[in-house]
Amino acid sequence: MMPRHDTILRRPPAGATTLAIALLLAFVAMTTPALSQVWNESGDAGEFPWTGQTPPGLYALNQINGSLQFDSDVDLYCFEVLNPALFSASLQCMVAADPNIWIFHFTGQGIAHNDVCAFSGKTIPPGIVGVGTYYVAVAPFGRQAASIGGDIWQNALFTGPRLPDGPGAANNLSSWSGAVGIPGVVPYTINFTGASYCGTVVPEEGQSWGGLKAIYR
Repeated sequence: MMPRHDTILRRPPAGATTLAIALLLAFVAMTTPALSQVWNESGDAGEFPWTGQTPPGLYALNQINGSLQFDSDVDLYCFEVLNPALFSASLQCMVAADPNIWIFHFTGQGIAHNDVCAFSGKTIPPGIVGVGTYYVAVAPFGRQAASIGGDIWQNALFTGPRLPDGPGAANNLSSWSGAVGIPGVVPYTINFTGASYCGTVVPEEGQSWGGLKAIYR
């Protein structure tokens, strides 16, 4: 009779599995910055769609942090909206004279603007922006988005979020007007709901267990 050579399965030491998972998650976090949900301005974002920043990433974009570095500074960032009912963008503020927020279509067409600070934010609420690719703009209070026809929005109406209503509303963004003064570098934070990184593809629905069994019969 041949001797038995049974394989003995040993349980890993207590805590080893937890440690391995923690190390794996840390490695993923360090090596996949594209999945980060927060973007911090790199250098100085440009003031037009063709010079603005496109944060690299996938899926949800929850926050952008940046700073206005001089009086005429304007920063634009690309993002996508896949579900308009969920989308909002809110620029943190404390007083009315804090920076303002705008939304532009990627072509430069004006979409929405808010110069009213309410509940600590200048907010573009759900229901204004449709599915598509857009740019969010931040500029010092007093700067105005303009086209070849003039200001895209009327100046300082303080009526909350609004669609383009100025003499240049029919044309795309081509310049910024208005002389302002800011007290040095002004940091800002934009919080999003329902926004995605530019280039994000809606993920396909995962296979069910029944579907997988049918494939591999």
